[in-house]
Amino acid sequence: MIPAFVKVSAILLAAGESRRMGAANKLFLEVGGKSMIQTTLDALCESPVAEILVVSNPENFARLDDRIRSSFRIVINPDFQLGMTTSIQKGIKQAAGDADGYMICMSDQPFLPAAEYTLLIEGFSAALREDPFCILVPFYREKKGNPVVFSNHYREDLLAHPDMDGCKGIIEKNRAHVVRQNMPTNAVLRDIDTPEDYSQMDHR
Repeated sequence: MIPAFVKVSAILLAAGESRRMGAANKLFLEVGGKSMIQTTLDALCESPVAEILVVSNPENFARLDDRIRSSFRIVINPDFQLGMTTSIQKGIKQAAGDADGYMICMSDQPFLPAAEYTLLIEGFSAALREDPFCILVPFYREKKGNPVVFSNHYREDLLAHPDMDGCKGIIEKNRAHVVRQNMPTNAVLRDIDTPEDYSQMDHR
């Protein structure tokens, strides 16, 4: 059982331009009868995250359906073209002040079920009791995946991080605090970036 005091803010990154997908915006491709972003959000909603913040660019925001706009906190990132880190930073700035941690979620991981998000939060809860500076990283068969969960002690580091391509540098710098969470499936490794990924997704 997850202690009530553990509050994890899910920062869902949805401000990318899907350039590798070609003309289509992957966030709005159909997965199981719903858009990819809706599928990802539904899984997060079934997990014990304290809140979900969707970081979008202006164009993607215009395409979000009313259900998403009315049900979730939407953070607009006008600086999205500078890199992924800007979206992480925009989300963390708007996250609850009493959050114990930040789970940096990818909107193109529709295969990741609620049970595995829950497993990550449970793992983070246990790790946080042992180390308030923990960073939880999911692994499947020796391969690192996403999402990563950062303790709130890294808030200022994340907000000041200069590498615009993500926060791997913070993980590397704090390897002594990294906790490995072994996952039951390869869902933490799977995402959809290209038309080939999308066409093959039902066959893997």
